[in-house]
Amino acid sequence: MTKKSPGTVNTALAVIQTALEDAFNDHLVDTNEAARVKKLDERTNKEQHRRPFTQEELFKILGCCDPEWKGMVLAGLYIGGSRLGDVADLKWEYIDLATREIRFQTEKTDRPKPLPIAGPLYRYWKEIAGESPRGPLFPRAFSLRQRDVPTSALSNQFYKVLTKAGLVEKRDNHGKGKGRSAKRTSAGLGFHCLRYTATSLLKASGVSDALAREIVGHESAAVSRIYTKFDREVVLDALDKLPDLTTGE
Repeated sequence: MTKKSPGTVNTALAVIQTALEDAFNDHLVDTNEAARVKKLDERTNKEQHRRPFTQEELFKILGCCDPEWKGMVLAGLYIGGSRLGDVADLKWEYIDLATREIRFQTEKTDRPKPLPIAGPLYRYWKEIAGESPRGPLFPRAFSLRQRDVPTSALSNQFYKVLTKAGLVEKRDNHGKGKGRSAKRTSAGLGFHCLRYTATSLLKASGVSDALAREIVGHESAAVSRIYTKFDREVVLDALDKLPDLTTGE
């Protein structure tokens, strides 16, 4: 028997639960027994230690970024907590400032992800776009991706930003005798935490759980998105509730 990942199992379970729920509502079955089955924990050990950044931490991070990394952090946060590889691949042609929308293929899901642009990011991009923006938004990161350099190289660059911001310890090749617990202290902090941060900020702004998941695009909610459609203005209103971190204040 082929071993399946927790994510694959949970997606299959969600399909079964949804199908049986429809059957129950149509009085074709008496109960939806699948609704009682709990989902598997999809998080790896590393992910279990991840957490959102606080706003204070985000300002520290942005203050330690060069212009390219500042743009990448803002994009990672405001484009629904996008993954590092997807951010590095961004091109100006994906962005329509006239309609205030961005559309691109996510690497993990390989499907289009159209999304209204959050107000702070929209204003930031308008300021730096110029008259006829072309090419990648983040040339250095994009160049690494084009040369098939592992995304871990970019992750290491971001770790150095976190080190400069005082959020993690500087890495070296020598153990400090602090044991496994010390390693876990900073192991969870990375670019992917912007994904958790986006979700946290949206919910703190009063955005519903369903809409927050729709914007961030959690894979555990992939099936629900087939049945739940949010109007563009509703999504835009939710995104505009996010705090403006471009001011540096």
